[in-house]
Amino acid sequence: MAQQVGGNPDRQVLKDLLAQAGHELDLLSGRSYRPARNVTSVFMPNGLPFVDVPDAQVGSMEPATGPWPIPDPVNQQMAAVLQVSPFYASSDRGISC
Repeated sequence: MAQQVGGNPDRQVLKDLLAQAGHELDLLSGRSYRPARNVTSVFMPNGLPFVDVPDAQVGSMEPATGPWPIPDPVNQQMAAVLQVSPFYASSDRGISC
């Protein structure tokens, strides 16, 4: 940001202003965005094919033969849901895939 502003701005003032702007964006969006980090999670789907994983970055997970992220329709780089097992439709319910 200091390079974009140019000159010799006080970097602490810039950090404070950016933090304030980030806080206001969080309030307006109704969400809180944390910095990217690595985490290990254990998923308990309880028999359902999907689990909630807020703010997962698509492609950031280690390759596996099971779960795969479902990209957000608006931001294809993020996923909020992991599909942990294939969806098998029951023939007696009239659903086809």
